Amino acid sequence: MEIDPFRRILYVGGVDAYSINGDSSTGNFGTLLSASDGKSTGKACADGSDGNQLVRDPINNILYCYDTEGGSATTYVYAWSTKGHFPKPAKFNWATPSTMTSSSTAVTGTSNGTIALDYDNRRLYQARSSAATREYTVSSFTAAVNNGNATTRTTSAPADTQGTHFVTHSTFGTSKVLVDTGDADVCFYAWSTWSTAGTLTCDTNWNSPSTQVPAGVEFYPFDEAEADDDGDGIPDSVEVGAYDPGFVVTSSYAQLHDSDPTTTTDPDDADTDDDGLDDGEEDVDGDGNHDSNESDPNDDDTDDDCIIDGEDPNPLADDDSDGDGLLDSLEACTLLTDPFDVDSDGDDLEDGDEVNTYGSDPLDPDSDGDGLLDGEEVFDYGTDPNDDDTDGDTIKDGEEVTGSRNTPYGKEPTDPLDPDSDNDGLTDGEEIKTHKSDPNDADTDDGGRSDGDEVNIDGTDVLDGSDDLVDTDGDGLTDPEEEELGTDPKNADTDGDGLSDGEEVLIHETDPLDEDTDGDELLDGEEVNDYGTDPLDVDTDGDDLLDGEEVNDTETNPLNADTDGDGLGDGDEVNDHLTDPNDPDTDGDGLTDGEEVNDIGTDPLNPDTDGDGLTDGAEVDGSENDDYGNEETDPLEPDSDGDGLSDGEEVNGRTDEGETFNPSNPNDADTDGDSLDDGVEVDGSENDGYNNDATDPTNPDSDGDGLSDSDETSGAKNPFDGKASDPNNPDTDGDGVNDGAEVTGSENVDYGNAPTDPLNADTDGDRLTDGEEINDHGSDPNDVDTDDGGIEDGQEVLDDGTDPLNTDDDGEIVRGGDYKGGGGVGCATTEAPAGAGGLLMGLLALVGLSRRRR
Repeated sequence: MEIDPFRRILYVGGVDAYSINGDSSTGNFGTLLSASDGKSTGKACADGSDGNQLVRDPINNILYCYDTEGGSATTYVYAWSTKGHFPKPAKFNWATPSTMTSSSTAVTGTSNGTIALDYDNRRLYQARSSAATREYTVSSFTAAVNNGNATTRTTSAPADTQGTHFVTHSTFGTSKVLVDTGDADVCFYAWSTWSTAGTLTCDTNWNSPSTQVPAGVEFYPFDEAEADDDGDGIPDSVEVGAYDPGFVVTSSYAQLHDSDPTTTTDPDDADTDDDGLDDGEEDVDGDGNHDSNESDPNDDDTDDDCIIDGEDPNPLADDDSDGDGLLDSLEACTLLTDPFDVDSDGDDLEDGDEVNTYGSDPLDPDSDGDGLLDGEEVFDYGTDPNDDDTDGDTIKDGEEVTGSRNTPYGKEPTDPLDPDSDNDGLTDGEEIKTHKSDPNDADTDDGGRSDGDEVNIDGTDVLDGSDDLVDTDGDGLTDPEEEELGTDPKNADTDGDGLSDGEEVLIHETDPLDEDTDGDELLDGEEVNDYGTDPLDVDTDGDDLLDGEEVNDTETNPLNADTDGDGLGDGDEVNDHLTDPNDPDTDGDGLTDGEEVNDIGTDPLNPDTDGDGLTDGAEVDGSENDDYGNEETDPLEPDSDGDGLSDGEEVNGRTDEGETFNPSNPNDADTDGDSLDDGVEVDGSENDGYNNDATDPTNPDSDGDGLSDSDETSGAKNPFDGKASDPNNPDTDGDGVNDGAEVTGSENVDYGNAPTDPLNADTDGDRLTDGEEINDHGSDPNDVDTDDGGIEDGQEVLDDGTDPLNTDDDGEIVRGGDYKGGGGVGCATTEAPAGAGGLLMGLLALVGLSRRRR
């Protein structure tokens, strides 16, 4: 006998199938689904099979029947498909699996044998009466292994290991080992292909540390047939946690226990957790473990989504069963919506859209209570499902759609998205609740005035057409008012200025009969609509230009008194200064017109007011005076320092007769501090002795001779005649000694630094230049006869070839002007002739002596 707990079918004998679905009071309970009627289509095992053993493969839906009667020739194992077996006879039909056979050539054996199934590995084991065990592949019933006897028993084993088991472990090599844990012993037997083997070994020390069973080895019972009292497909021993379909060695001692003893189910209750699924439906492989691909038979909500496993399409994961965009757990646990209904409240909005998109209540079909379903509001009317009055006219959206409040006017619906459905200036709520007018008719009484004008302007009765103040041209003035004003009641803009008569009278207070009320050359409509100016003020910005002048002539801004922002009003620029009111710097000199007029006093129409060659802006900011710290100059004074040079000439470096000078300081009359004004130096007016040649105003000593330009042009330091030397020639007299050295005597070191004449190349007149005497001969440039030998230095050097510094080689003066030769003691002499020649030589001797004594 075998039970299929999932489909509630009982298989009996050889083989009859009965429905056990429901309780005994139901019509289907105990219904015979198929009978073993010999060789008919319902046959499940061999003829006369009342001693059959049935083994069911719950994973592959195959039922194995072992006919244990008769001899070895008539003992077979048949395999039948049980797919599609339900408790309805019309749907129950035996079928042989396509990969298997029911012929007598299948598995044969001996009578009184047993079979066991390893359905994970698709293996069928047959224990024959001869104690030999065979292993078959269930895909073809091909015998794979023939195992030897397992009869020797020597040692007692634990009671809960009784029966034949098999095990695979690396300790035993690659072969499986058959373990006989019978009544009195535990033995291990080798499995070898198609051979009968003796005992591999028997362990006499099963419970000792020297056990042959290492930790981690798992034993599987050879025969899984066990009691299943509650018919849930899981053996009772597994449910109570005694051991699973096998047992595991967890230490070096053979301690046998359930691999998951803490997980237990009720062996007397097919549905331990009352979730609507039998324990066997949840623990599919029946091993007592809660595997990752199984629901928990002890937890009615395995995935914690607040849906019991029996009602949950996927009890292993928190899904979105109805596909509404909300997880089942959110719906069932938090929102309390139906996780199996995309629209829990039936308002045509999916629960997910209500929660995530619209914020409406997924449990209330009319979230805002306005009489419209949330779905109607979103899809049909475009109203807000969370606001009962979307347009804020004090009439609920539902009342507007149905017209239920508009009873006097046939319950005509109003627009729930427009607070003033007829655009008469009154909200639908005001018309319905307050004035009792028609919210869909702008002129309820057909009197010619809109309901809004009657209420807000005229104060007349919106339900009485006789009191309407008619405005024929719709300009906002009634016809009687226009007649009183003199405007045309049939022309909305009597003066044609671009403003309706009503706008002029009621809003702008302009004259509806004068197109240019303020006379500023702009129409009233242009001022209001185009330029934003005041139609009652001729000069809106107060800049002394008419608004019309600014718009039409000067193109300035009539709303800005200073269009270009230069500090001068537009009128001042146009009328007084003739500057450009649209250009902040009319003359482009770097100063705004306002700065020139109000602050500096320069001419805003002349970029160089003082005509000094520098723009007014450059003078004010000193931007071109780079050589002198960008110091500003006076833009109203062409020569800021009064030195005779314009500021531009100084800054730019004046060119005089083809000669260009370095820029001088326009704020310092004497840039180089040589006591000559820059202008005097440039025009050479003080250098009249030397062609009035210009000197460098930035160099106090233009020729670098040690005398300032002023000292040279004035001759103040010339100790001889006080005459001026050339400030552009370092050696005015060309004697080889700079003018400064002559005046100071700095090079005449051997003769007391006595000065020489910078204007006389031969100060002592001895025919040697001052430079030759100082630099070449070492003689005194101020003494004609340096050695007082009676012969002038020039004659000694140029004529006699004697030394002007040695008296001994000068010789004696003889009569007639001749000299004695040699000059040595005892040498012959020639007498000088008497008379005038002797007198002249005597005088010369006296002069030489006199000079030497100076």
